[in-house]
Amino acid sequence: MAAVFMREYETIYILRPDLGEQEVNQIATRIKSVIRGQKGKLVKQEFWGKRRLAYEIRRHLKGCYILLQYAGYPGTVEEVERNFKMLEPVIKFQTVKLRDKVAEADVVEGTDQPIVLLEQPEPEEKPAGGESPVTAAGGEAPAEAKAEEPEDAEQPGADNEEQDKDKEEGGEG
Repeated sequence: MAAVFMREYETIYILRPDLGEQEVNQIATRIKSVIRGQKGKLVKQEFWGKRRLAYEIRRHLKGCYILLQYAGYPGTVEEVERNFKMLEPVIKFQTVKLRDKVAEADVVEGTDQPIVLLEQPEPEEKPAGGESPVTAAGGEAPAEAKAEEPEDAEQPGADNEEQDKDKEEGGEG
């Protein structure tokens, strides 16, 4: 009989943004129980917070992102994804296989901590023109933001100015 190895996966799933902490934890607990029911091991779970979606999904512009990293036997991913499809608050999910043929002894199961929802401030939007808020207000850009150029670097348009002067003086361009 051939040895059956585990595979390591990473799944990101997005929940509706209007869910409370209790609902998010209920869904996370259900998915953890599905993984463990398939003799899998949950390695890591991270709550990434409410973020703006790249495009509208089921009439939502934001979602709660949760990352799972787990190891399981063949069939674990299919069961996890089947449960995601049955859960109405899950608006999107994606699973990627990280490693194949992982020995069960090599998998370290993570701690079982509940998800805590933290209100994150919205990122400031940049003014039109791609300028930073500091330079748009007439201030000077921070030192880190300034691009340093080598001293011997040629300035674009410098040759054009010299050619224009030559033409004005009657020289060849």
